[in-house]
Amino acid sequence: MMNHLLLEREINANEDREDPFAANPATIPDEVMARFEVEQLATWKESAVRAIAFAEARSTKILGVTGIIKGVGNSNITTAIAQTYSDYGQQTLLLDANDANIDENTEAPKTKLLNLTESTAPIGKHLRYLDLSRTAFTLPQETEYFRSIFQIALEYYHTIVIDLPPIVTKSGQPTAANLAIGAACDAVLLVCETGRTTRAQIQQGLASSKISGIKIEGLLLNDYRLPMNGILSKF
Repeated sequence: MMNHLLLEREINANEDREDPFAANPATIPDEVMARFEVEQLATWKESAVRAIAFAEARSTKILGVTGIIKGVGNSNITTAIAQTYSDYGQQTLLLDANDANIDENTEAPKTKLLNLTESTAPIGKHLRYLDLSRTAFTLPQETEYFRSIFQIALEYYHTIVIDLPPIVTKSGQPTAANLAIGAACDAVLLVCETGRTTRAQIQQGLASSKISGIKIEGLLLNDYRLPMNGILSKF
């Protein structure tokens, strides 16, 4: 039904081609698998469909999702976006960078990040998961290098969906992962929670995104816990 939203793209890979990113599948944490339960995904389905329509209209291949603060639902929405892409038959890579441990003060061989691509785990036929939050690595804040890694991945995947950490730290500074990874995205969606995210926080996040080079292209409203939803659903 939603196939009309997916643009025709030239993808270099086919399903029979060996995926070098899947050499040593990793175990997926239980808390991550819980986000893929049918009832859990259903909560975020509408947001996922809207996000995909937005991304496909702009030919976005590397889509990041972030929030102003932790706990506004960006990880759940990111999961739903990735799952929905794969439901449409698109080879999708879900990259979990929400708690990525990046030491920006130490130079390290760039091959260390390349090795991370061997740790993807299969969620389904068209979806693989890569957890950067459990793999500490060092890398300078080089968005061009991440872009090059993503371009390699796009030879095998239609879309890369990235769960990014909050746009700013408690001190108001951009996070290292966003400076290194978020800025390499084609577009980033900012998740706001009704009744919790303030206008001032949004303004601070947008200001921080400009400093860090992150392309905030739209807002996703999370209102699933809004009490009025229960009343409105009866009519």
